[in-house]
Amino acid sequence: KAAVLVMHLVKNHPLPDGNKRSSYVCLREFVHRNNYTWKTGANDEIVSTMIKVASDDITLEELTKWISSRILPA
Repeated sequence: KAAVLVMHLVKNHPLPDGNKRSSYVCLREFVHRNNYTWKTGANDEIVSTMIKVASDDITLEELTKWISSRILPA
């Protein structure tokens, strides 16, 4: 569900600017509200992943794996 949320927010451009940043914030909030903890990592990796989503260089399955590797049960 988290990966679908990110994909839709990044690709549908609901905001005039900052869709990738906003989708990351929404991802963190979604993870938190579903009783998981986000493992902080390198900002470059997060930025790179959001850019990949925007440019269709990552599949939903790959994004799901990326997110899954960065969350822990709270």
